[in-house]
Amino acid sequence: MEKLTYMSIEELGLSKRLYTRFKKAGITDVGGIKDFDFTRLTKIELIELANEFTDYDTHSGVSIHEIGMSDALFTRLEKLKIEKVHQIPRVGHNKFNKNELLELIREFSNFDSYNV
Repeated sequence: MEKLTYMSIEELGLSKRLYTRFKKAGITDVGGIKDFDFTRLTKIELIELANEFTDYDTHSGVSIHEIGMSDALFTRLEKLKIEKVHQIPRVGHNKFNKNELLELIREFSNFDSYNV
């Protein structure tokens, strides 16, 4: 896989709505997404962003007890029977609320080294 920090957002295949939000904010490449205020996004847009950019494999085998996270997210993961970070994708991002999605994106996304 090639890491492309400056990959154009046009090349990502994002939904028209999410693409338009980034474009209006002046974001032209993947590296610029990290500066966007994610709290302005809807849950559906956050799910799309999480599906595209979260990388749980870098924490493969790491227990959720070892990662610093909010009590709410920790409780949700326990209820979903998630014990290791790499298991998060198996339940799908739609199982999380907006605040939990924001936390997952902040914790497990790396817009500076997007892999294609």
